[in-house]
Amino acid sequence: METIEYTDSNRDLESLILELVELKQKNNKNSIALILPVKNEDRIAGVCKTAIYYLYGSYTISKLTSRYSFSEIAHISPISELILVDASHPDDDTFVNSGYLAAKAIKEAILDLGLDLSIIERQKNVRISQIRRKPEFNSLLFSSLESSIPLNQTLDGKGSGMYQGIALSKAYNIAFSDCDIKQYNALFLFKLLKAFLSADNDCFVTSHYQKCKYPNKILGDVSSDGYTISGRASRLAFHNLHRSLFNCGIDDFGKACPKYPLSGEFIIPKNIIESITFPTAYGIETAINFFVLGKGIPIRDVNLGIKEHVPQIDSKIENMVSQIFDAFLFVCKKHFPEQYKKIILQKENIIESYKNMENFYKLDQLDQQRLRNYSQLLEHSFNNTKSFFMPPLKQINYYKNQNQLIQRVNIETQAIFKKIGSP
Repeated sequence: METIEYTDSNRDLESLILELVELKQKNNKNSIALILPVKNEDRIAGVCKTAIYYLYGSYTISKLTSRYSFSEIAHISPISELILVDASHPDDDTFVNSGYLAAKAIKEAILDLGLDLSIIERQKNVRISQIRRKPEFNSLLFSSLESSIPLNQTLDGKGSGMYQGIALSKAYNIAFSDCDIKQYNALFLFKLLKAFLSADNDCFVTSHYQKCKYPNKILGDVSSDGYTISGRASRLAFHNLHRSLFNCGIDDFGKACPKYPLSGEFIIPKNIIESITFPTAYGIETAINFFVLGKGIPIRDVNLGIKEHVPQIDSKIENMVSQIFDAFLFVCKKHFPEQYKKIILQKENIIESYKNMENFYKLDQLDQQRLRNYSQLLEHSFNNTKSFFMPPLKQINYYKNQNQLIQRVNIETQAIFKKIGSP
């Protein structure tokens, strides 16, 4: 695994885009789709504006030299498609129409670039899919899934939105970004794209970031500027899981683990992500990282710098931790059966070592209780994987219904843009 550090700079967005365009041309990289899975996100504007600048800004820059036509945008842009899958629902008490907010941000960015929204609609590089009723989602996605998914199973969660986004894309590579980031920085996407576009061969670009809340009392890894690299879930759940696994001698994945906390920003070739058994809720980043590690695919791990998400209450973090434990064990069971056998043979040792971490008593009372709760969740995951998983896209021949899905989403996108009015 190659760890990459990019120094933050005050460079203007135009120079960042030009660098990415040149890298893409130099290394002859294939197209990249940026997928945004959202639900009730009111901080989506920054991500969408940045994506539009990278998507269409390269055209406005190249237009000055008359080197490219608008029809060539997908070939020269660092991003070829922007796909937003919005699972916000009016019946939800916390309902936020993320798709509408995204469309407003896209419109503002298009105005900044001096483009016409009607051109964007015709090009169909931007798609916004709104999932409103879960039963509709089953038939909307692919009819061939009906034999794979129980009819009473609702497809709710981040993973299901990502799954549909992959199905909507026609790009060769898939990028993802979280949309609950405070004060979104355009450098996040730049660092990710630069790492991918500058690689000699196809690779998986994962990323980690720095938190700015509290010191990491277990690992003590506070950087010189006073920021930490770990939050609650990372420092109390996943670092400990890794250490307990590796201390038990199960180090097949431990030779090159990505840094935590894992970020929701990453890029992966589409043919790889289509092969993964997909968690429908939290845990998808863990599942993908462990799949890639186990398959020996080249990895570039990028430090995004300081990134702060909208804070979550402990109960929601526990739900996330539980699903990520499920995802880790399920991916091992599904894709690496020999590794899974080793883990199960040492299950009791792993759980015991997890409960008795060497620095446990250095924690305050609240974190001690959190660690106890997480260890119970780990034990439950060993005994009963609760999360729901989608079959690998490669197994279900989804391409035959892809055009129908894209056509419907394009109609939805045009309807959303019509609501906000043309620029």
